[in-house]
Amino acid sequence: STNVAITTLLVSRSNNFSKAETEEMIKLLSQTFNALSFNGFSIRKMKVDPKRNLREVTEEKVGVGIYSISSLINHNCSPNAIALFEGSKITIKATKNIAKDEHIEISYGPLYGKNGIHARRSFLRKYKFVCSCLSCLEE
Repeated sequence: STNVAITTLLVSRSNNFSKAETEEMIKLLSQTFNALSFNGFSIRKMKVDPKRNLREVTEEKVGVGIYSISSLINHNCSPNAIALFEGSKITIKATKNIAKDEHIEISYGPLYGKNGIHARRSFLRKYKFVCSCLSCLEE
């Protein structure tokens, strides 16, 4: 992958490490890149232009973060919660009533109702799974 190639290049440029140390650093950096890719949240800042319609809100990506609990939340194309940010602080907010034994689920990207199944599946390929939420099974 690209992350492994970048990691290998960076580590190989240093002659201060043994072969075993270099291999261990490549492994750890690769794991870190993968964790960010699969479990990281895009931290976004909301932008509202007062001169335009207030419904036209744009987002600016300002970073990526891994949150010990929030990063464990599963995906659903029709989620019952949303991730919100205030700076780098994450808050998971319910968007509908969640039953006692029901899982909290967020969308990793495109939403049912706004995007067709092909667009959603294409986006989710990077997470290495095929969504089997009720919305995808019924569509």
